[in-house]
Amino acid sequence: MSEQGAIRQSELFESHWKPVEIKRVRDTLLLDSDWYKEGTAIWIRPSGQLRLRIAEVDIRCAQRFTEMIVRRPAKNKMFVMCAEVGGDGNMKAVRIPRRLSAEQLLGKPIRVEVVTDVNGGTSYQHEMLSIS
Repeated sequence: MSEQGAIRQSELFESHWKPVEIKRVRDTLLLDSDWYKEGTAIWIRPSGQLRLRIAEVDIRCAQRFTEMIVRRPAKNKMFVMCAEVGGDGNMKAVRIPRRLSAEQLLGKPIRVEVVTDVNGGTSYQHEMLSIS
C-alpha cells in the first residue's frame, strides 16, 4: 500500500521521458527520503514532488477526469474527436487504446483523463490509458 500523497514515478513523468533520464533526475534532485520502492514500483513522496516542481521538471500535474461524447474519428486512428458533456461544444482530440476503434465509440460517452503539464499544455486520453 502506498503512503499518503505518494504518486507512482511512472504517473508523474511525461511519457517522452526515458527510464535512464528519470533515474538521473531522481538521483540528482531528490533525497533518498523523497522516494521509495515498493515491489517494482517507485513512489515519489509529496516532498519529492515539490522538489521536482520547484526545479521545473516537466512532470504531469493537475490530473482530473471528465465525461466526453465521441463525435467523429480523427485523422490518426489512435485518436477520436470528442465534445465535453455539458460543455461549449468545442471538440478535443482524445487518445484511445489500440483495442478500441472510433467506430465502436461513435456517439458514446467515455471517461477522459485531462492531463496538464507544468508548462500549461493540456492533453486528453481515455481512462484505460491512465496509469494506476
